Amino acid sequence: MMILATKSDFTFAIDSESLVLLNDHLTEKAKSSNTTAEKKRYILLGFLNEVKRNVLEVTPRDVLDYLKHLESRNDLAWSSKERYRSDLHGFYEYVEYWQRVEGNPIYRNPVPNSRIFKFSKPEKPKKKTKVSSLTRDQLAQILKLAKMRSLSEYILFQLLSKVGMRISEALTIRIEHINFTERTIKTGIEEEARKSSRHFESGELTFFFSRKLGLKLREFTLYLNKKSGWLFEGYKGNHYHVAGMYKILKYYHEKVGFKFTFHAFRRTVISERKRLYDGKAGRLKIAGWESEIIMNHVPKSVENKHYLKLPLAEKRKIFDNYPIFEDLY
Repeated sequence: MMILATKSDFTFAIDSESLVLLNDHLTEKAKSSNTTAEKKRYILLGFLNEVKRNVLEVTPRDVLDYLKHLESRNDLAWSSKERYRSDLHGFYEYVEYWQRVEGNPIYRNPVPNSRIFKFSKPEKPKKKTKVSSLTRDQLAQILKLAKMRSLSEYILFQLLSKVGMRISEALTIRIEHINFTERTIKTGIEEEARKSSRHFESGELTFFFSRKLGLKLREFTLYLNKKSGWLFEGYKGNHYHVAGMYKILKYYHEKVGFKFTFHAFRRTVISERKRLYDGKAGRLKIAGWESEIIMNHVPKSVENKHYLKLPLAEKRKIFDNYPIFEDLY
């Protein structure tokens, strides 16, 4: 049951007529919801105690000063301020109606609507730009943040941005499939990682890594000492899963100020190689089939399929010919 207002609720000597108007209004509202009536009671009592006037003595200036006071309160959201105004306006509409019934047609609702007085609406946070590939500065920002936050995430982002593998291929790497002598990683073996490996006769993918990244990987594997054998070990000895990693990605979106997907790393690797090795200024131009071998893309032609059979040493040489981001560690 709703508690009606009494004289003890006020910090000034309120008159009986004000109490009757206030409690009659609250009683009507309580017919719909006691909770709603209690909220309105809190707002109306707060207003009258602030202006220290009886209900019929309140002037438009009193209300305007009160609304300006609400405007200055940083602890109230814009929607809460509007709720205060709405409840005040509704109450004084009720008062105006009964004043007309009592033969006082001159009385007017002192509460201004939003056309007369507007609360400042907070600016909506700017939507983060979503990028399909990363600039060098953006990548450096992500790697720096990952290095401070998590060694696992730092190594993962290094693999994605230097080697160019897909997220599912990276997360299903077993330590035993990293060959530090040959500088290779075999992945795509697990079912969850078979995005492209089904197009290859061996059912697995071989990626190459630089000597510098090899040192980071070796340090990481020694640091891990994991029994499961996964490079990125998650809950109960399983490898990390893509769905869980997307939750982690949201942290990076907040910190760097732009959105990106895991596939943006792969696109960045491809575009950076094209940019650096475009055949200009005497630089070696990367051929389409070479990029396919390095990135484990499905060959675009029958001729290009021939290159898949190249010896491992020749494939690694192709990778070494086109280094990227080797200074970003």
